[in-house]
Amino acid sequence: MEQVEVAGNQQEQPQQPELGPGGVPVGATTDQYYRTQNIPNRFNNPEWFQGYSTKKEHPMYRTSSSEYGSRIPTVHTMPITFNARSQKFSEVSRS
Repeated sequence: MEQVEVAGNQQEQPQQPELGPGGVPVGATTDQYYRTQNIPNRFNNPEWFQGYSTKKEHPMYRTSSSEYGSRIPTVHTMPITFNARSQKFSEVSRS
C-alpha cells in the first residue's frame, strides 16, 4: 500500500486496481456487476475471448457493426442470460 503523509501523519491509501476495457478492474466477471442467469463461464469471463485484431479496413467498406465487433468484450457487453437450444435436428440430420 502506498503511504501518504498528511500534516505530519502518515496514512495508508489503498491502491486502485488496474482498469481494463469498459472501466472495470482487470479480472472482473459479469456476475459482479449484473444479475446473471444460467450463463456459461465463457460469458461470465469476457477476458477469455481472444483474437480481436486491429486490422485496418478500407474506409469505404467500414460499417458500424464491424466497428462494434472489433472491440474487446467487457462485462457491460456480455449477455446476462443464456437459453440453450436443443441440437435434436442437427443430430438427426447427421445420421
